[in-house]
Amino acid sequence: MDYGFTSLNDQLVFDEAMLRDLWEPMKSSSTPDIDFFLNEVSLDHLNNFVKNRDTSEINFDMLPKHFTKVSNTEQYLKNNRTVVYVSKPFINCSKNWAIFLAYSAHGSVASGGKLYIYQKIDGKWILYHWITTFTS
Repeated sequence: MDYGFTSLNDQLVFDEAMLRDLWEPMKSSSTPDIDFFLNEVSLDHLNNFVKNRDTSEINFDMLPKHFTKVSNTEQYLKNNRTVVYVSKPFINCSKNWAIFLAYSAHGSVASGGKLYIYQKIDGKWILYHWITTFTS
């Protein structure tokens, strides 16, 4: 399958109540601790980072060949194709947590979005948790 990618420059606001609501929609013993994450990350810093971030295009050169950079997303979607929108990562003060938003759309029939939260451990970015922000 061929996927289209484009940069996502939407304004995102990190709110503790929203994060808590979306963190664990169904109780599970495998869900990571939100309080550990919130103690490590300043939401004020993340919101300031979002407000003042670099809005230049993301370099997608490292993606596999079946990903195509899309500039006209409306036309791409009209052809019943899938487009994935990706934000640049939002980094905390200590540079050991990163969050990015991704959402996908397939034609006019389906879409969904997620926040991906990574923690840097021993020099490697490890997925800590992901949060579904919306589905349709």
